[in-house]
Amino acid sequence: LLVRRVVGSSMQPTLSSGQIVIGSKMIKPRIGSIIVFAHLGREKIKRISAIHGQDVAVVGDNKQESDDSRSYGPINTNDVKAVIIWPRQSRTRP
Repeated sequence: LLVRRVVGSSMQPTLSSGQIVIGSKMIKPRIGSIIVFAHLGREKIKRISAIHGQDVAVVGDNKQESDDSRSYGPINTNDVKAVIIWPRQSRTRP
């Protein structure tokens, strides 16, 4: 299991800054999954919006505050560290 603290407002209202999340490395990411991934030497938490082979597009639920695939493109599935399993989320954006 992977335990992380959310930093920033890009996933509001789903996840709030300061909130603790738990991720599993054993769950296969799907469209709608919230994931922890590595990007430019930092870990980020976003929702998967599309999967194309080994590439996944990620977006924040708070689009006005999110730096995501809309600006830096897709990420490789090898960069996915975990799928958030707690708090439990629906697979669709709010």
